[in-house]
Amino acid sequence: MARKRRKRRLKKEKHPETIPPGFELLHTLRGAAPKRSRWRTATFETIRRAFLKIAVRVEQLKTRIRLSLPSACPHAPMIALMLGRIHAQSP
Repeated sequence: MARKRRKRRLKKEKHPETIPPGFELLHTLRGAAPKRSRWRTATFETIRRAFLKIAVRVEQLKTRIRLSLPSACPHAPMIALMLGRIHAQSP
């Protein structure tokens, strides 16, 4: 019996139930990419460099958050598509 408890405890330590917020955001972005897109299989470092290091103006409204991307952003259509998919999944 003690052996089973020890195995369960070790399994929980390897796979904690709480996921860091940054990792969860990157995982969600990667999952929202189209299936045949290069972003679906991209590493988190690639996604971070391409999408998260962009100067974005953020407006907090009553019921939503508005993001204004720069006009020279090369990945703006893909970001809009991915955010639209994430918004559609939310309750």
